[in-house]
Amino acid sequence: MQDKSSANKGEPSAPESPSRAVMLASQSDEIDLEALLGKYVLPYWKKYCIWGFAGAVVFTAISYLLTPKYEAGVMAQVQMGATASSSIMRARMSGLSSMLGLGQMGGGDSDFLYNMNYITSRDVADAFMEKYDFRHELFYDDYEEDGTYLRPKSLAKLYRKVLGEDYLKEDDDDILRTPGPSKQVMYKKFEKVFTIVTDEKNLTVNVSVRWESPLKAKQWANNYISFVNNILRTKAINESNLKIKYLEGQIKERPEIEVQNSIYSLIEDELKKISIAESSDQYAFKVLERAFLPEKKAFPKRFMFLFGGGFLGCFAFLARLVYHDFSGKIREGLKTNQKI
Repeated sequence: MQDKSSANKGEPSAPESPSRAVMLASQSDEIDLEALLGKYVLPYWKKYCIWGFAGAVVFTAISYLLTPKYEAGVMAQVQMGATASSSIMRARMSGLSSMLGLGQMGGGDSDFLYNMNYITSRDVADAFMEKYDFRHELFYDDYEEDGTYLRPKSLAKLYRKVLGEDYLKEDDDDILRTPGPSKQVMYKKFEKVFTIVTDEKNLTVNVSVRWESPLKAKQWANNYISFVNNILRTKAINESNLKIKYLEGQIKERPEIEVQNSIYSLIEDELKKISIAESSDQYAFKVLERAFLPEKKAFPKRFMFLFGGGFLGCFAFLARLVYHDFSGKIREGLKTNQKI
């Protein structure tokens, strides 16, 4: 009678359980990781220190050569608008105002949503840069002492060469005839200096300016909010005056007493809007926190350059080791093939 053990020799062994296979695979991964550490890291730890130290020194030196920049920011609350208190009156008069050709009488949600979108528009940025002469402020390196702009405009040369002066339009004056950078180039620079973030949930606007001069960074941030407030205030006053003038003309053409009373209510609503606009410097945006003079640099962060340079130095040495290892194996393979 054969032994059970000898009888089972010819039978195939049962497959390993999946959990055991996963455990063996994880052990092999750990062995590979240990092998890599033992091959590329541990024997060369002194050289890693040298390369990391050299990278940290180089990048720290570079940080001292970069132009420092300071950041100042202002936070403002979006106002509800001049006619927010009379929203019920506007809802009651909406039918009459539409009949008279005035559309919505303004104020309420439409006002502050418009203001939040308007402060981030390019038109405001262009007007602000024009008022404060940003052509020379942002591009001071591109001007000579006599005010001559050093960089030629390639687009202007192309227009004059291909189309000629007869095809130039008024919209092209900024690109072709205005001395200095074009508005498009200035706006790209503006986006790098100014950061405008709107929060529709909390109805707040944050304007931050990063520039080489801490004093100018503070002034530009505060002036931007004041500038937008003045534009929107003037715009509201002019629109209300035009509506009042139109409504006064409608009173003469509408003899009905009920219609005239409604028109007088609309005029009163616009007069309230004018009075609020004229009596408040912060018509659209109320400043919650003004920009202060920054004392510390926002860029460059030397600690970031220090640790980043050290990491890149260590990574460069690791890449060098891996390259020499694989290139050596490739050369050995080629030699073996040549012998065969």
